[in-house]
Amino acid sequence: MDGYNKAKENKCLYVVLVMSVYWVTEVLPLPVTALLPLVLYPVLGVMEADVDSLLLFMGGYFIAIAFEYSDLHRRLALKSLLMVGGDVKK
Repeated sequence: MDGYNKAKENKCLYVVLVMSVYWVTEVLPLPVTALLPLVLYPVLGVMEADVDSLLLFMGGYFIAIAFEYSDLHRRLALKSLLMVGGDVKK
């Protein structure tokens, strides 16, 4: 393993450690902390900004935000409870 790849791994570990500290101490709101890799990986050179997996994560975050904004997550949960039933004795 060459030094360049090891430097990338160390930068990735740094991002994971920073995120862990931010989650535990709640310096930033949790959704903002979850978005840190999208910003820090391209800035630190761990990953290119136009990588498909990075865009996939961004799309997933935006869809999750849209679900919460429209209360779709609550409606889907209630619909699934209606389909399964709420009786615990089943």
